[in-house]
Amino acid sequence: MTFSFTNIRHLFLIVALSSGLNSNAQIADIPINPNSTWNGEESLAIDPTDPNHLVVAWMKYIFFPTPASVMIATSSSTNGGLTWSTPVNIPHNKPYWTSADPTLVFKNDGTLYLGFIDSNNAKDSAAVFVTKSTNGGTAWGPLSKVVDYNDSPDLIFDRPWLTIDNSGGPYNGYLYMATMSYKADPLPHHVYLTRSTDGGTTWGTPLLVDNTIPLGPSVQAMGVPTVSKDGRLYIAYLSYNPAQSLFPRFIYALSTDGGSSLTNSVILTGVGTSITNDTLLQYSYKLDANPTNSTNLIFSYVDKSNADYDIYSTNSNNGGVNWNIPTRVSSDALNNGNNQDMLWANFSTTGKYAATWRDRRANSGAQNQPYKIWGSYSGDGGNSFSSNFQISQTDGPLQIPIDGVDFLGCVLNDTIVYTSWTDKRNTTSNQLFINKFKLSTITSVSQEQILKNGIKLFPNPNTGKFTIEFDKPGQRKIEIMDITGKVIYSANSNSSSNKIDLKLVQGNYFARITEAEKTETLSFIIE
Repeated sequence: MTFSFTNIRHLFLIVALSSGLNSNAQIADIPINPNSTWNGEESLAIDPTDPNHLVVAWMKYIFFPTPASVMIATSSSTNGGLTWSTPVNIPHNKPYWTSADPTLVFKNDGTLYLGFIDSNNAKDSAAVFVTKSTNGGTAWGPLSKVVDYNDSPDLIFDRPWLTIDNSGGPYNGYLYMATMSYKADPLPHHVYLTRSTDGGTTWGTPLLVDNTIPLGPSVQAMGVPTVSKDGRLYIAYLSYNPAQSLFPRFIYALSTDGGSSLTNSVILTGVGTSITNDTLLQYSYKLDANPTNSTNLIFSYVDKSNADYDIYSTNSNNGGVNWNIPTRVSSDALNNGNNQDMLWANFSTTGKYAATWRDRRANSGAQNQPYKIWGSYSGDGGNSFSSNFQISQTDGPLQIPIDGVDFLGCVLNDTIVYTSWTDKRNTTSNQLFINKFKLSTITSVSQEQILKNGIKLFPNPNTGKFTIEFDKPGQRKIEIMDITGKVIYSANSNSSSNKIDLKLVQGNYFARITEAEKTETLSFIIE
């Protein structure tokens, strides 16, 4: 089943100071740990005390010490991702075990926490652990157990996601871990919350998250936690429960008492990918709370409300009471066969938001085609998004999904979006890469009018039909140019409002306005 949403796109203008829309402005993809063994599923974190300090944790196949196994490795960068330290391998809880699903989170004082699964190969003994670093990921402390294989009948040791309360309120420093039933556990599956009130040393009894709105027959309905500026805990998850709703739904559980109790509410209903079993696509979703606005939440997800898989986002400006109609974030043409997946997203400490994903628009678009990493940005709490920008520079050949190739890393500071991912471009094994996108100065309409002396171009992006308005009538020359500077439209006008309708291919264009001896140039996108 699918449920179509109306796509609302607000005016969003871009003034390029260091434009990443031109791939030539991007640096080459940076290998974090080039080696001949398999690397997978990574988590990326940025230090709130130092915008150039990044840490990544990932699954890495290790030959030594014997026996060979998958371990969690971490590496750090202190120069904005350009160079990376020698990886630190996190020891197993028991010999001959294997690790998976790393998750990183910084406390606002720079303390770093790492969570992961450790299990035997038979998956009949497993646990989720957390370790702490007080020196930025250079060294790690002892393991503390969060949940065990035997803690509940639901085998709740899968897909652990870690978050922390940095609000400065009564629960400041509380750590929260959301886990889910292991995929081989018989249905129904569940999501659980476990918390630590002493900085990760000890963990409490798991609390059922999907208590009043169950997951239903959903198999991989992970819980994604986030904490608001005023200390409220939210956990998003997927529910397909026909007894309550004919359509799949995204739900959030809310705690206002530091994780002691939870209430459940609906984010949105009618999700096109919720009950799809396509083995070539990776569905993911992410809920994030704005660290500068206690009432602002953004929920982004992969969905097939149209003929292909796209990136969507909805936001709330009243703490989750109401959610706006979803916006299609991926800005390629509708129903063009291009499939986007493996979404991840985050806020910066200054309230800027970015989402990144795998994108096949440069190829045929089909699920089995190579991909690059693309992204989009919001500076107004998810009310509107920028045009899409390409982050990675080389195709990643498709690897049919296996355990450990499920997620990207995405973090940002005030000026740069960072994304980490794995692909097998050079060898038969996945390698770990990172790249960054320097944000242009993105402003609201009113700010753009000031910057451009009262000139307004809308909508942006558009399909070739748009309007250029001025604050007053006057004799002007209006020219439209492509990315090479070729003039493809020219007209003289003395009107304050000019409607333009052109047949243009997708890409970046410029409007050049000449009035007397003064010239202004505005950039815009054709979808």
